[in-house]
Amino acid sequence: MFILISITFTFSVSLEFDKSFIVNLLDNESEILDIASQNGNVYLLSENGLVYFIDSKGKINNIIDLELESYGKVPVKIIYNGEEIEKYLLTAGGMDIYDDSLYVAFYNIVKVFNSEGEILNTITLNNDLSISNVKIIDSKIFVLDQIKGLFKVKGDTIERVFPELGQESPGMNYTNIEVIGDTIYLGYMYGKTEQVGPKAYATSEPFVQGVYKLSNKDGKYMEEENKELGENAVINESFVTFENHLILSKGEAEIFVLDEDLNIRLYINSPNLLYYPKFAFDENVNADGKNILYIYNHRDLKRYFFEFSLPQKICKWETF
Repeated sequence: MFILISITFTFSVSLEFDKSFIVNLLDNESEILDIASQNGNVYLLSENGLVYFIDSKGKINNIIDLELESYGKVPVKIIYNGEEIEKYLLTAGGMDIYDDSLYVAFYNIVKVFNSEGEILNTITLNNDLSISNVKIIDSKIFVLDQIKGLFKVKGDTIERVFPELGQESPGMNYTNIEVIGDTIYLGYMYGKTEQVGPKAYATSEPFVQGVYKLSNKDGKYMEEENKELGENAVINESFVTFENHLILSKGEAEIFVLDEDLNIRLYINSPNLLYYPKFAFDENVNADGKNILYIYNHRDLKRYFFEFSLPQKICKWETF
């Protein structure tokens, strides 16, 4: 392996692989859409509608079937073993953890589970949505629709947050939502769009990946900044916060670390190690006081203990 390290300012990363925690999901041929963790428990949302409940020892304690076929959606045609078959798959969906409860959002549905997988509540929104993520902010449920943007849930209805009505952009795919303080960050992918009918548009690659920063001004979220991160061919990234920083993946093997003002603090490109990774940080630390990082990569879920010191200026770390 050839390693090229380009450093403008020093930084340090101590990453310790926990050999006692390896979860192999080779039986699941579907993509993992989201990963969440809290108190040593990890949750995975798969595009085939399964939610995996994994304990602190790496044991799968429960698998919840969201029963996608029961929502009146059209199955997707895919090629399997050389043959075309129909299968119910999620094109979008996300999770959040709040007050020891797991929120799973997909279609126009938000389901709430306890840590054991028991259903606590189901919210069916009376809107035609394709929810890509969910976030609990100040005890309120916010959902992110793939095309329409960010909404606040009120009972079984929604209230538009961003963008304003009439400001939607054809070709926009909103993918993730994260929060630092009272600021909301939206991950997005924007594709080349052509009008193919009176109200019809076609979006094609390449996509431009980026992040919106929304500031809370008098109770209303307004766009403060838009950071573009370059082209990407796949709408499938991970987006989390850690110590007032945003960490997001791009493409097959790129990772960006951004500060609150969307300045790039660290860039990693490691195709020999990463393959469309999904990652999550646990709010707790281990017995040695180290932070806990989970990475789903190559159909394996692994746990790492780490210490992380960011550079004062941009740092690039590339391996080939």
